[in-house]
Amino acid sequence: AQSQLEVGRTLEVLVDGPSKTNELRLSGRTRRNKIVVFEGPAHLAGRLVPVTIESGTTQTLYGRVADRPAEESR
Repeated sequence: AQSQLEVGRTLEVLVDGPSKTNELRLSGRTRRNKIVVFEGPAHLAGRLVPVTIESGTTQTLYGRVADRPAEESR
């Protein structure tokens, strides 16, 4: 699936706010409009942050805030 191609990549994510299914995690979208769920502080809402993708389903990518800049978007 397309999501598996993103695993290991660091993508720029616009943070929407708390995840709909788990308020302890954040949710955002990539430049290609894929939903990304990851742990992070609530003050990141509205910001662009680099997220390294660790897994994915057909609808959602899961990752962690990266300590390096996002890769160039495709």
